[in-house]
Amino acid sequence: MINSVMMLLGKLLSSLINIYFFFLGLLTLLSIIIFKSSQLITIIFLVSIFLFLLSLKTSKRFFLGFKISLLSIFLMLILIEIVLHFGIFNFENNNNIKYEDNLDFSNKKFVNESDLGFSPNPGKYNQIVKINNEIICNAEINITEDRLRNTIFGNDKNSFDNVNINFFGGSYVFGHCLNDEDTIPSLLNTLDKKYNSVNYGFQGYGIHQALYILRNDKRSNSQDINILITAPWHNWRSLCLPDFTIGSPRYKFYKKLNLIKNEGKCRDTFDIFPNILKRLFWAVTYRSKFYSLAQNAMYNFNKNNFELYLEIIKEINRLSIKRNERFIVGFINSNVQELNYFEILNQLNIEHIDLTLADYEQNRDIALVIHNNDKHPSSKANYLKANLIHNYLNNLN
Repeated sequence: MINSVMMLLGKLLSSLINIYFFFLGLLTLLSIIIFKSSQLITIIFLVSIFLFLLSLKTSKRFFLGFKISLLSIFLMLILIEIVLHFGIFNFENNNNIKYEDNLDFSNKKFVNESDLGFSPNPGKYNQIVKINNEIICNAEINITEDRLRNTIFGNDKNSFDNVNINFFGGSYVFGHCLNDEDTIPSLLNTLDKKYNSVNYGFQGYGIHQALYILRNDKRSNSQDINILITAPWHNWRSLCLPDFTIGSPRYKFYKKLNLIKNEGKCRDTFDIFPNILKRLFWAVTYRSKFYSLAQNAMYNFNKNNFELYLEIIKEINRLSIKRNERFIVGFINSNVQELNYFEILNQLNIEHIDLTLADYEQNRDIALVIHNNDKHPSSKANYLKANLIHNYLNNLN
């Protein structure tokens, strides 16, 4: 009698679990339709369908317990995604700005993988950035066969009288949504024809790419000056925290050996899997609200983890001295971190220029940015920065 009751309860529980899986899958599918993107929710949908099919084949107690545990986890993730998506709790700053850049990292015609992570493909491009469907900038971007931003030269670039300069940095050096002639390297070349500047910057780059180029790229050899334009948030890039650092060089500092070593690539955990699986993983996590929340927590946790960042700058300085080149840091101050970087650079005896154009970057005049909701420097800001660099170099010569 008791055995019959237990068997009946077992079948009832199994049926309830099957129904639970069905509605869980349905809820997940509806969530995908509502979110209109491949998020972490896609994984939940695939796993729930898999477990649903598995449940039809067996009713063993072990699998029942395993399925119930997984169900609880996935249901919790679904609820978290829905709560964060609809902003029921204000965990993040969401001002409902729709930002569109036709030359972002998803545009495979424009960018492709390289030893530096992402690099632009050679060609001529028209960059258009929209905010809430309004075009805020429209620029012509030319990329050379060397996969570098085209730089305007004021003189014969092969002249022996030239002062050759390598510029390193991210989108501020590359010239986000600015024409070739409005980048800092081009403007410096125009201000003084003796300067022959090369633009090694690209959107999303940081100081770790600068170190890799100086260590490995023969095109950067035999220059006179290396100028690194950087800001506190490049600290996170050197720690491989942002998604766009995937594939870029990953460095580790060994304090006892006083050694900066290349440990492979950022976010290379999934390199053992085929590309299609790696792309699936990033596709289903990149737009997840839960993933975004976890990443913001990692940013805050590492806000003052600046050791690697400073050690890479020191290593670039040592390498420049070894190559008989001058090294200058063009620093952009920010209230992101509570460090006095200018004082630190003074203590390290590293040449530097304040390129902030305000006390903090967040307080710049509106004329110095592309748009109120896109804080990349305007052509006016780059002209002022090129003048600051020009005056600094002339005063020391």
